[in-house]
Amino acid sequence: MKLVQLSSWFVFKHVPLTYSASTTTYEESNVYQELSELLDEIGYAFDKHELKICTLRAHKNKVIKAMLAKARELEFDMSTNIAKSVLSSIISQEEIDEQEAIEILTDYVTSDVSKQTTMRERLFAAAIRKSEDFHIVMLLNGEGARRVV
Repeated sequence: MKLVQLSSWFVFKHVPLTYSASTTTYEESNVYQELSELLDEIGYAFDKHELKICTLRAHKNKVIKAMLAKARELEFDMSTNIAKSVLSSIISQEEIDEQEAIEILTDYVTSDVSKQTTMRERLFAAAIRKSEDFHIVMLLNGEGARRVV
């Protein structure tokens, strides 16, 4: 039960998992240490990278659930691939929280068609720039060294 409570706190607080001495706060260090000890007790093997991925995935799941609830509330048709792609593009933004995601979605849904098109293009472009395919194109085009993420 303690692990679940800690895990919930950890995910809902969305503590970034950066473990260098210069960027880790005392609170983050204690949470990570406690979580490590609890996982060791139950015999679960993990590494920092795996834990970070799981934490980010849990955070994204929480934000997506909130966006889906808001989409239903706004009567936004989620049956189309474009609608699903819009939500996916919103969640792909770095360090987006639940409130920001809902604000972007609400703005998109309540906008006119031309603004929706503009927003959709920006969201899709931002999402694709984070892809491995985009990175490969940049490298093969000789721009890899100049890429700003």
